[in-house]
Amino acid sequence: MAGEERVADLDPFELLDRESERVAQFFQSSPDWSAPTRCEGWDIKDLLAHVGGVERYHLACLDDSLGELFEEMSKQGANDLDGFNAVPVAEGRSKSTDELFDIWRTRNLEVRKRMRERGRDGSMTSSVGPYPVGSMAFHVASEYATHGDDMDVSLSDADRAARTEWRSKVSEFAVLEAEKPVSFRREGSAYSVSSEDVSASLPVTDFVEAVTARLPKDHPLDPKLRQALRALA
Repeated sequence: MAGEERVADLDPFELLDRESERVAQFFQSSPDWSAPTRCEGWDIKDLLAHVGGVERYHLACLDDSLGELFEEMSKQGANDLDGFNAVPVAEGRSKSTDELFDIWRTRNLEVRKRMRERGRDGSMTSSVGPYPVGSMAFHVASEYATHGDDMDVSLSDADRAARTEWRSKVSEFAVLEAEKPVSFRREGSAYSVSSEDVSASLPVTDFVEAVTARLPKDHPLDPKLRQALRALA
């Protein structure tokens, strides 16, 4: 798979465990559940419901039952990714945060256990067909890191620096895997990126934010590059 060399020195399951536990500790810290997040229209409780839905998808991938899940979602009006994301959030608004946490935590632990058992070179079903388990774990670890930032989960300077490094590698992998129409090169603490006739220099943190579609709306990055770099959202 294109880009695998960028993450060869990383353990996807260790990263997934680490980021899952980080958000678990945050959820258990009794946060302000009504506080807004970077996900437009969602507060922290909504995001908890969302990740519970995401893990339901992962369990269906592991059970090879995506067809049944998509059929069920379709009956609830979910016919695309936005609709799929909206259903568990809407359902979650009538549930308590304790119930939502238990749902997410149970699913998350099972997914992590089963993915680790299959191994990095194992395979699981996905919306794009059979997919390497290790690559899926990188995607999910990145998602939890992104959602941690969406909720403003605190990190020490050392932890943030270490996380930025692995996330930059996973971001490179994702851009190459998706065969995005963009070229990039790491130059110390920044990336040189270009697409067609547009180029820019981005700090490593902004490169990661661009790949996960989390750059602020007023960021000066050209829209063409912004779209070309989007690979983990």
